[in-house]
Amino acid sequence: MIVAVLATGPSLTLEQCDQLRGRCKVVAISDAIRLAPWADALVSADTDWWRLHNPDFAGPKYGITAEWPGV
Repeated sequence: MIVAVLATGPSLTLEQCDQLRGRCKVVAISDAIRLAPWADALVSADTDWWRLHNPDFAGPKYGITAEWPGV
């Protein structure tokens, strides 16, 4: 299985994300979910990010502990 991990940063583009759609499993890290709301999973190890954003994401959400919002 091929998996792409989309990490946040200024070099990540919508075009790059769109090229992956439907071609492999995609994991979005934190704010990368904004460019790939269709991702297969969402991961963030930032407690404050979960509290601030608490994204409406239907897929699995992962953090460090189950007590984090959204996880």
